[in-house]
Amino acid sequence: MKILRCRQWAFGLGSMGAGIGLMVFNLGIVPDELILPGRVVFFGAGVGLGWFLVGRVALAGVQVQDSGVLVRNPFAHRFIAWDEVEAFSLGRYTLLSRLGIARLRDGSRVPLFGIQAIESAFNPGDRQAHEIVDRLNAALAASTA
Repeated sequence: MKILRCRQWAFGLGSMGAGIGLMVFNLGIVPDELILPGRVVFFGAGVGLGWFLVGRVALAGVQVQDSGVLVRNPFAHRFIAWDEVEAFSLGRYTLLSRLGIARLRDGSRVPLFGIQAIESAFNPGDRQAHEIVDRLNAALAASTA
C-alpha cells in the first residue's frame, strides 16, 4: 500500500541527512592526524546520523489500510483503527510547525510527522499537505459509511 507523505519535505530532509552524514563520515576518513578512536567515532556518527535522517525522518508518513492507518513517525510506528479516529487535520504539535494530526475520540492527538505544510516565500502555493489530509478524511468517512 502507498505511504502518504509530503514529497518536497521528504526530499529536503533526505538530502540534508545524506549531506550531513557524508560530511561527518568524511571527518573520520580524511584527516591524517586523527587517531583511530576518533575515526571510529566520526565514521559511526556519520553512518548513524545519515541513516536516521534519511531512513527514519525523511521516510515518515501514513499508510492507509482497510482497518485503519499505520502512522510511521521517526521514533515509532503506531496503528490506529478507523473507529478510534475522530478527524485528521493540520496544526501545530508542540514545537513543530504545521503538520498532520490525527485527533482521536479519546481526546488525544497523534502527530503525522511525514505530513507537513510547507508555507514559505519560495513555495507559497504548496497544497500537498492539505490534499493528503483531505484524502485521509475521505478514507475515514468511507470507512464509517
